[in-house]
Amino acid sequence: MQFLEEPSGVNFHSEVSIPMRELCIALQAVVEFLREDDPDVELLSFQDWRQHDDYRPTGRPIDFDDVLQIVDCPRDLYAAMGGGLDVRLGIAPVGMM
Repeated sequence: MQFLEEPSGVNFHSEVSIPMRELCIALQAVVEFLREDDPDVELLSFQDWRQHDDYRPTGRPIDFDDVLQIVDCPRDLYAAMGGGLDVRLGIAPVGMM
């Protein structure tokens, strides 16, 4: 069972806010780039509650097609966030978290 731990590595972010539609387009490009790099990588999705109440959930399997559905449009991206304040959606390769 994979548990969400403190991530290690690089976290990219924008210095300025961008419209959600533009964010979705950028995320789609990132997902496609990562899929080309390693199409068979096993991924896990996490609802990261660390900043909210320090709850550390287990990951569930997800694939690149599922990730592309999440970032398809702003509505889908908002729906994937779970609705809690300070709750993030994390996706990482198995063994990286």
